[in-house]
Amino acid sequence: MSASRDLQELSVLIGERDELSDTVTVGDYGSRSLQRSTRRVPILPPERIRTLPFGTGLVLLRSAPPIVTTLRRWTDH
Repeated sequence: MSASRDLQELSVLIGERDELSDTVTVGDYGSRSLQRSTRRVPILPPERIRTLPFGTGLVLLRSAPPIVTTLRRWTDH
């Protein structure tokens, strides 16, 4: 399995969220209309997971949302 596929699978496991998008249209006589749409986007896309800083961990639990944490070396305690 490739690293990019692993990252994609992690992103799918983490889940999605709703992202709102507003579009304003101005008519010929200055009238305005607002259209609001919702789309599903990844909470953590693969490229964001890949660029997490060194020493950062991603904890996935069944009963909690994903946790981004700072790791410490086991020799530091």
